[in-house]
Amino acid sequence: MRRARLGKLLLCLASAGWLDPACADTVDAAAKPYMVGGGWLVGLALVALGGFLVRKGVAYRRTAEAISGWPTVDGKVIDSGIRTRVDKAGEGPDITRYIPQVRYAYTAGGVPREGATIRIGLAEFGYTIERRAREHVDRYPAGTAVPVHYNPTDPHMAVLEAGQVGGGNKIVAGAILLAVGLGALVFAIWIGGLDAR
Repeated sequence: MRRARLGKLLLCLASAGWLDPACADTVDAAAKPYMVGGGWLVGLALVALGGFLVRKGVAYRRTAEAISGWPTVDGKVIDSGIRTRVDKAGEGPDITRYIPQVRYAYTAGGVPREGATIRIGLAEFGYTIERRAREHVDRYPAGTAVPVHYNPTDPHMAVLEAGQVGGGNKIVAGAILLAVGLGALVFAIWIGGLDAR
């Protein structure tokens, strides 16, 4: 009995009432609160996460564009190396990321400061091939003089390289999550408007 009701419910949802006109304006009274509540919960969570990712991706891109107008000062590499991070992929293979790290000293506004950002987003994404990370970090051996770009309105924010890594990925992923989340909200509103039987 329960399987038959579930099968009918899934058929109704999948066809949105096209195959069975009786489905078009009613929903199982026992399932309705779960479908409405679940739709709202999932929809709001996905919209929030998608919005966060889009916002972060846009911020990466705006900061990368602004760097070309930032002042540049001479700095000095204090130390450099590679940090390894393993991202658990759930059912698939784990992803090992190699993150180039450089710590450098510079003076901005007459105040000595330290920075650790090579390029916007690089510390988050890094490389999946160790050789590439090594080649990148080898450009910055300890003691090397480097040009440092710093934000004139927030001199603690500094980078060695213009550009960004991962902003486009965040925007695309965020847009997909926003679309799915909005779909879940529309679904919840649609189910909420159907008569229970």
